[in-house]
Amino acid sequence: MIDREGGTDIISVRSYLIKKDKMDILAYNDTNFNSCVSLFMKVFNSPPWNDHWIYEKASQRITDFINHPNFKGFVVFEDDVLIAASFGYKKTWWNNEEFYIEEMLVDIERQKRNYGTRLIKHIKMELKKENINAITLLTRRNVPAKDFYLKNGFYISGNMIFMKAKF
Repeated sequence: MIDREGGTDIISVRSYLIKKDKMDILAYNDTNFNSCVSLFMKVFNSPPWNDHWIYEKASQRITDFINHPNFKGFVVFEDDVLIAASFGYKKTWWNNEEFYIEEMLVDIERQKRNYGTRLIKHIKMELKKENINAITLLTRRNVPAKDFYLKNGFYISGNMIFMKAKF
């Protein structure tokens, strides 16, 4: 534990928990499910995404994440209120393993206040313990999320393209 004299920073590190300014980053567990679904709908039904998620579809999407055999999720609480989450899974390649973030979300009232950056740092720290040294993800080109990820050490891969087929 670090307590800086005259400051408010108190950091307690355990294998799955970081505390700072009443913020807890924890491994996802099923008791977080309904809160995650609600936060998912709140974030992605708001700008810049402007989706139209309903509870049934959002809960199925999160269920799909947590049922992946290599699932790893993280939740962020502030004063016992869920404010952010990340859902992903480990992917195996011929020469290493990487982590793929399916979704990362921060409550719209708490964006641009460093919660996402702290969550990314925590995810990287946890992945290093498993000798995973790369994270991949997809995001839209013209949304603030792109700049957030660039600021946090991600880059736009020049050798990959995203492809889609509609039928």
